[in-house]
Amino acid sequence: MGAIVDFRIPPAARQYVLARTGKSGADWYILKPIVAGPGDCVDTTGEYLVINGRQIAPMPSQTDDDGRPLPRWRESRVLAADEFFVFSNRIPHSFDSRCYGPIRCRWIEAVRTPLLTW
Repeated sequence: MGAIVDFRIPPAARQYVLARTGKSGADWYILKPIVAGPGDCVDTTGEYLVINGRQIAPMPSQTDDDGRPLPRWRESRVLAADEFFVFSNRIPHSFDSRCYGPIRCRWIEAVRTPLLTW
């Protein structure tokens, strides 16, 4: 866990991206760190993201800063062999797996290494 990956916009996020940008985002990528992987239990049904029984962060609001409804992934389950949950606590309103659910291994384009950290 902790690897930073870039991946294609997940199907569950495409409608939101289109509504927000007017573009499909078909050739766009999202860059996020992985916080859970195969075999981990992820729960987003309550007020907080919970991974393996540990409360990680609040769930995002139901709308973005412009009042558009955000997608919300509301499930509690063990991630499959090809699934990863991405989340960033550096960005207050991160558009991450809490919104669009786990990403599939086949969507990952690259694992990135930060040049600078702080």
